Amino acid sequence: MSEQVLRAKRLLDGGDFAAALAVLRAAEDICRDNGRAWELRGLAYFAAGDIPQATAAFEQATALVRLGLRAQCRLAECYLRARRREVAAVIFAHLATFELTAEAEVQRVAVGLLRTGVCEVCLEYCQANLHRFSGNHVLFFTASQAMRRLGKTIRRSTLCGWQAALAELATPLVERMKFLVLQSQVIHTDDTSIKMLEPGRGQTRTCKFWPYLGDWLHPYAVYD
Repeated sequence: MSEQVLRAKRLLDGGDFAAALAVLRAAEDICRDNGRAWELRGLAYFAAGDIPQATAAFEQATALVRLGLRAQCRLAECYLRARRREVAAVIFAHLATFELTAEAEVQRVAVGLLRTGVCEVCLEYCQANLHRFSGNHVLFFTASQAMRRLGKTIRRSTLCGWQAALAELATPLVERMKFLVLQSQVIHTDDTSIKMLEPGRGQTRTCKFWPYLGDWLHPYAVYD
């Protein structure tokens, strides 16, 4: 990967899509046959809201390299906005076979499946990922909408209630896992910042989500 492409990637990862586009345009002669450069250009155009240019860049990239999962998802959204629903449905269904690590990408795929009318796949996908992101309201809403379209009306509040009841039932198991983790000689931990609504303030505040992983004799992970 060329220096210009690496620089554009760093800028794009930092949210500066305009600067990333400027770098790629300046190096157009060098990056003309670079599939990753076209992929980054598609991501930058998508972030800028230029869907036709993003679509063209992604399609140029697919002729040279296999798109990453993030780019595939954005290309599917481009097709969906261009009313090429059948093509978008194929891509979203393909993405649903992967275990995406980013929660935001999982949300995009779930919503994409719903919008393209692949409701059964959408419902299965939401159910599978609610085990990983149990508090994700987008997945709950998307699952309830998919069930409604399939003629199985279950309110989102009911789904959330079931999830809360399962969490309560699992509490003794979690407490036992926490006890065993604390017996470890070494405990691995890190924090993740999350936004939490604070009633009465009308805004969110930053909170910390802490996972704890025990040693090889106590191979459990708990969250606080």
